[in-house]
Amino acid sequence: MPKLQKSISQGDHFQYEAEITEEQLEEFKLYADGKIEEPEWFDKLEFTLTNSDKGQRYIEIDVKK
Repeated sequence: MPKLQKSISQGDHFQYEAEITEEQLEEFKLYADGKIEEPEWFDKLEFTLTNSDKGQRYIEIDVKK
């Protein structure tokens, strides 16, 4: 008997911000360009939630073989 298979992917989207100094900005640009290793201060940043979009869904239905 033929069957349909339904897959649902669901996830939340959150955005955070952290204040940094001008010096840290320049160092981060070097890191983003792959010119230096991750700065030591990077893991110690305190991020604040600025936006959230919960419950995004993607549904896909295919014929099950």
